[in-house]
Amino acid sequence: MLKDERIKVLILAGGRGEGLSALTTHRAVAAVPFGARYRLIDFPLSNCVNSGLYDIGILAQYHPISLMDHLGSGRAWDLDRKYSGLTLLQPVQTDADNTWYRGTADALKQNIYSFAKHDYVLVLPGDIVYKMDYRELIRQHRRRRAAVTVATAVVDYRETERYGIVEVSEDDRIVSFREKPTGAEGTVASMAIYLFDAAFLRHHLEDLGPGRHDLVRDLIIPAVDEGVVHQYAYNDYWCDVDELYPYYKANMELLSDSPRLRIEDPAQPVMTPTDEMPPAKFGPQCHVVRSLVANGSIVNGKVINSLISRGVFIEEGALIRDSILLGDIRVESGAAVDRAVIDKHCVIGAGARLGYGEITEPNKTHPDQLTGGITLVGKNNQIPPGTTVGRQVCVAADTPPEILDTELPCGATVGELGY
Repeated sequence: MLKDERIKVLILAGGRGEGLSALTTHRAVAAVPFGARYRLIDFPLSNCVNSGLYDIGILAQYHPISLMDHLGSGRAWDLDRKYSGLTLLQPVQTDADNTWYRGTADALKQNIYSFAKHDYVLVLPGDIVYKMDYRELIRQHRRRRAAVTVATAVVDYRETERYGIVEVSEDDRIVSFREKPTGAEGTVASMAIYLFDAAFLRHHLEDLGPGRHDLVRDLIIPAVDEGVVHQYAYNDYWCDVDELYPYYKANMELLSDSPRLRIEDPAQPVMTPTDEMPPAKFGPQCHVVRSLVANGSIVNGKVINSLISRGVFIEEGALIRDSILLGDIRVESGAAVDRAVIDKHCVIGAGARLGYGEITEPNKTHPDQLTGGITLVGKNNQIPPGTTVGRQVCVAADTPPEILDTELPCGATVGELGY
């Protein structure tokens, strides 16, 4: 057994997640819903508990309310404990003149007191979908007496610009670490999962000078140059969902006959708070094919290859295809939703068409975020009856319905995303 009281887990969950566009207008990226029932933060938390790690701090900053509501006391993960358990670590103003977290290293530095008596610190991202037993990572770290161990995985060569790409020697020592390089030759990427010797981390955080706030650039890469960083090669499923298309793709993969991520695996359960909503209800005229439908939803129309979260009402005559509906949404009769992501508290008016027509233009304001023909509707929106919305369109959260045209062409953006 691992001595969990000597291992501090810190989950970096304060990021804004601009790559998810309108989905993070009102929430931190770690609080984004996933898989019709979960939040992204559920994956690292469940991994920790399944690995016997219970001393966990959540470093939150951007729009923390949704995240705090979801976490509660930590009871859903058996983390409502008198000793250790779950702690929310937000930046606070003190006599030492602390300020907002200015970067990942600064966030750790401001909370250095939280691992003052620990031997190891496991730093995790809050926006990766995966299942990992951290115990083997920790055992390997101990065997090698490493100062830092970085979990790595092989990625598609076309996506290397999204990751930190590493070069590894025969003894699994990382000898090169390039953050999001252009034209990288290697495909071994950092998963942004770091296990530190606590004394090493405290010393190097205390030595960080002014303007040095980034964990990778200002601490990991210099440690690589010192020759004290090893890799832990991970060969199972994982997906970094910090951008809209990978997020969409990871959700859709859950609908395959043999998904690589087995959420239902009882040996490694993904835990999340339960609700008091009734079971899903399917009307006499409904037609549901290869879809996930959460509690509290009522389906009277057609749902094909889609994920329907809690409290969605789909009227008779409506069609949902290849789409993700994130909860508390009403789709009225005759509406058709195709290859779209719709955030909470939206109404899709009767006869409206979302994701209509061919892909003819990139999104004009955010071409790197809205790709793959996905149409995105942010939180708290009403799409008027009869409206036609093309592909790769973004309707920002809280957009007044009166400014929506009856036809939004491919690539349009309506409303303010706030960045």
